[in-house]
Amino acid sequence: MKKTMTIISLVLICVLALGALGTVGYYAYTYSNTLKEYEAMEQEKTIAVDDGEIYANPLERVKDVEMVKDTYSQYTYVYERDNIHFLSNVDAWNVENLALLADELYANKHGEEIDYVSTVILNEGTDGEYAGTHSRNRETFLIPVGLYDFLPNSKFQAKTMLAEINLYGAEEYTTVDEMAVVLSHEYGHHFTYYHFGLTFSDLDKKTEYYKLRSQNTDKIILDTGERQEYLDNHMWFLVEYAAEDYVYFLGSEKAHRIVEFLDTADQVGIYARGGDSALEKVNSNYEFCRNGSPHENVSGGLPDEIDGLEEYFYSFIDEEPPVHEEREPLGTLNLKMTKPGSRQHKFTWDTPYKDSNIIYTLILYSEDDETQYMVRTRTGDEKGVANFGYYTHQITKGNWIYTYSLGWDLDIGTKMRARVSIVFPDGSVLLSEPLDFEY
Repeated sequence: MKKTMTIISLVLICVLALGALGTVGYYAYTYSNTLKEYEAMEQEKTIAVDDGEIYANPLERVKDVEMVKDTYSQYTYVYERDNIHFLSNVDAWNVENLALLADELYANKHGEEIDYVSTVILNEGTDGEYAGTHSRNRETFLIPVGLYDFLPNSKFQAKTMLAEINLYGAEEYTTVDEMAVVLSHEYGHHFTYYHFGLTFSDLDKKTEYYKLRSQNTDKIILDTGERQEYLDNHMWFLVEYAAEDYVYFLGSEKAHRIVEFLDTADQVGIYARGGDSALEKVNSNYEFCRNGSPHENVSGGLPDEIDGLEEYFYSFIDEEPPVHEEREPLGTLNLKMTKPGSRQHKFTWDTPYKDSNIIYTLILYSEDDETQYMVRTRTGDEKGVANFGYYTHQITKGNWIYTYSLGWDLDIGTKMRARVSIVFPDGSVLLSEPLDFEY
């Protein structure tokens, strides 16, 4: 009897050590009944160690943990950092560039949750309408344990939930700058699932995050429902609010990048003078960036207008939230629109902050507040003016006059909404009140 009790005590010590490994994860490595758990593993043919190595300290062995599920052999380019695998079959995303992407992932503010990311995969093409996806997969780990003559050279199976991030359009978006916002958004899903305890159900109403985020709106959706419903109402789902708020508060410097946009009148002039090759160098009218897309859902204002929300995000990382300059609400900025032509719209606005490092951007939304176009970027030392619609430009060459046309051929009467964003050097953003108009 004494010998039996001694063995049970030793096994319990080993199991408690294993349990310490997973106390911060989705599922802890703990076992309520040691002998029964071991017997169950034996029945499931727990794999034995072939080389006879004995690891007296499981905490050290887990650093070299073997992932059973996948060897990633189907990928041409594989880069690994801290047990996170960055994978690609796209030549533009070779090992060198995957290493840069790893730098970018870690540049997003993070805490212990980053240890529960498994893979970041670069994919050609798209996944429906998604620029990126996040999923949680149950992974099986084999943790070798050697304890004197008891359970010699065996491996315990441990399971936990790890995140997989997929980024799409990798053949088109070939730089870290172009992938930064989508990567940050998808990591934001991981961060907020891990720390907030979101469940895609009415239970989420009990979370601290929901209580904070629902202050300015009663339209938040909890259950993801059918795929098409999710796509049609994407910006209203609580989980999407959470990921966007993460980018806004904790995203990397590149996820907060500024993009200069040129309006239709500017672009048609460039096209007339330089042709297609010149026009290709101009930023498109939709880019993920701080000034053009500060948040997917702006109906209730920006996240930092909600008391306590920024502090809540920062409570999960070892860093204090920044101190922002107090500013009065901007109102409309005297934002106005006139129509020089049936399909031409000229917007003007005041620029109360005159410094050249303060960025103003005219953004157009649908009547339902979905982001449609980033029209024109101006600095504080310029006039606030932007042109949107359908424009022509003429160039005289000898006896010939060449006319070039460019623009957005929308239906006359389409209802739209305009706002101006203002980005300050510290990264903080103000957004004007909306101006509703018809195309």
